[in-house]
Amino acid sequence: MADCKLSRLATDDIAGIYEYGIRNFGLKQAQLYLREMEMSLEVLAQRPDFGIDSFFLSIRLFRFRQKAYVIFYKKEENGIGVVRILGSKMDFIRHL
Repeated sequence: MADCKLSRLATDDIAGIYEYGIRNFGLKQAQLYLREMEMSLEVLAQRPDFGIDSFFLSIRLFRFRQKAYVIFYKKEENGIGVVRILGSKMDFIRHL
């Protein structure tokens, strides 16, 4: 089974996304969105090559678009290490 390790910042990002979803779309929609995010993370852990190389931001950094967010991660021996999960309109360079 592949591992998906979340950085402290990625954990904070997910909590923020969930809270934003509750405030703006309601609990049910926020829970659905969180499940979809978790499924994307599981798929990436099993198939890290699905992401796009983001060498212009950092060496060995990959990104994967998940609806309105971008998952930034690094490949690891048995899965991935998630660095951040940022809104697609955010300044990635500033937040990574």
